[in-house]
Parts: sequence; structure tokens; C-alpha cells
Amino acid sequence: MIDDKYLKILAAIYYLSRQNPTMRQVHSNQVEALLGVSYQDLEPTLRYLVGRDLLTATWGRTFAALVALTAEGTDYVENPLDALHTVEKSLTQTNTINVGGNLNVIDSKIVQMNAGAISESDANITRDSFDTIVGQLPPDVAASQDIQKNRDSLNAKLQAGDRLGAAGIISGLAKVVITVAKDAAVLIQTIPIIHHVIQRLFNLP
Repeated sequence: MIDDKYLKILAAIYYLSRQNPTMRQVHSNQVEALLGVSYQDLEPTLRYLVGRDLLTATWGRTFAALVALTAEGTDYVENPLDALHTVEKSLTQTNTINVGGNLNVIDSKIVQMNAGAISESDANITRDSFDTIVGQLPPDVAASQDIQKNRDSLNAKLQAGDRLGAAGIISGLAKVVITVAKDAAVLIQTIPIIHHVIQRLFNLP
């Protein structure tokens, strides 16, 4: 799984790039200002994200870079479940962990944990996270019929032990946030929450 600080940078770059769609890259100074960090703190994380193929960067002679999300980096913001499915190679339609090759102790434990019902603790955290994200949306969107239907469907999938279905509903909130949230802080705060819930639903380390 990817740390929050990296997810926030991806979300920030995504937000800034949408503000000016004609620009192919975003200046790192804008990212610094949006996140309230220095270039000295930002630069190592940018290089890490480039190494993970989530970001491209053109480094300048001064303390600055032009950065852009790759297709995979964009998926981390727009389609968290699909992104995690690709990277983790572990989420399957049968709601178990598909481990290729030899099983080790960690892999075996994950398989066993995902074979059972969703714990009440994990279900409650998932519901609370859904409500937290929805609480940051405009009131008319938060009270919409679609959101209420999704909340009811989430309950049903949690009770049925449908990890993939529940994760899909949580992941789908990313598109809602992207569409309606005007404040960058909302996107930057909610993307890590979404990733954390999916991680917890599948007991990923």
C-alpha cells in the first residue's frame, strides 16, 4: 500500500492539472503551496512517485520540477480500487487473496482473513468512512437519492461479506468527489480515506 503523503501529492497534482487542462504539466511550486510543504520535503517524494511510474517529472536547474500524473497515477485518484487491484495483484472477484507462486506466512494469513465474514469493526469503519466522505460533499449532493442508495447498498454488501462490492462503492466515491468538490482540500483529504478503507476490507498490510 502507498503512504498517505504520496496519495496527497497525487491528489494535489490531479486537482491542479484540472484547473488548467491545457497545461500538460504542473509546476512543483504549485504543489508546495497547495500542500504547505517545502521543496526539500517534496522532492524526495516526487522522485519516489516517478520511480513507481505514478508520476513523470522534468527537473529544472533550480529547486523546481514540472510534474504530471501517469495513467496509473491518475487511477489512484479516479479509480482507487482498480489501481490497488493492479498494484497489489491480490483482489479478486471471489473476495479472496490470489497469491501466485509459493505461499508464505503473511500470504496465508491474508487468505484466511479474507475467506471469513467482514468483522463488525471493519464494517463500522467502512460505514463511518463513507459518512465522513459524504459529509464533505455539498449538502444537496450528500442528501441525494443516489448517495442514499449507495449507503443502503454498502450496508447490504457488508452484511453479505461482499468485500469487493463494498470496496467498489467506497472507490466510486472518488468520482463523486472529483465531480462536485470545488475545494482542493476535500480531494486531498478523501483519497487517503478511500484507500485506507479498501486496505482494511481486504486486510492488506
